[in-house]
Amino acid sequence: GRKPIGLDVKLSAYEFEYDGNTKTPGVTVTILGTTTTLGASEYQVEHSTITKAGRASVTIKDTGSGNYSFSDIYVNFTITPKELTMSASMDAKTYDGSTSATVRPGALNGVVSGDDVSVAETSVNGTFDNEFVGTGKPVTLSQNFTLTGDKAGSYTLTQPTVTGNIIAADQEPAITATASVARGGKTLDLSTLVSDVKENGTVCFEISEGGDYATLDGSTLTTTDKTGTVKITVKIGAVDLGGDNTPEYK
Repeated sequence: GRKPIGLDVKLSAYEFEYDGNTKTPGVTVTILGTTTTLGASEYQVEHSTITKAGRASVTIKDTGSGNYSFSDIYVNFTITPKELTMSASMDAKTYDGSTSATVRPGALNGVVSGDDVSVAETSVNGTFDNEFVGTGKPVTLSQNFTLTGDKAGSYTLTQPTVTGNIIAADQEPAITATASVARGGKTLDLSTLVSDVKENGTVCFEISEGGDYATLDGSTLTTTDKTGTVKITVKIGAVDLGGDNTPEYK
């Protein structure tokens, strides 16, 4: 009769990266406790048909021929998730005194052709390194982008490195458009006509028309003896809050 034996089964590899295909590692079968290789006609090799990331196996079965008999032997190996990368983008942010950022996902790189996998989020929140105006500023994601789709479990996603820009905000002061002053040396403090200047930005005044009807010293308008309309140009100075000569308000 056939002699019962134990077997030592070794695979050519125990770990494969997912690529959408069935994995068929090579097999070496020896009689347990020896270096004697079992004849190829005495066993049958069956590979699992699993193609997704996770555990797969090789089964060694007795063909019923030869001098030895043995029970089925199962040897496991691993299909590891494939790593994907992607870019990310964000619109330039207008300075608002906060470090908040909104980051959008880019295209995935490395997806096996035909696989159903995509980025689940249309955007995630992030944080600038500081609130001040600048270009190419580092942004830290407050939450990770994740994958979705039938094949999402066979992939991992490397989070993108993100930089973004903060641009200067416009000064939007409230300006009283008209005011009346009697002629003949009367004065008006023009600064009382301007409010809501951001961060104490400097306010300058210039007479653009009607210089015969008034004079200007700083913000003080003084009328002459003539009657007429004086037009004033208001200029708001840029404000640099970060101390790097890049204004946060322009």
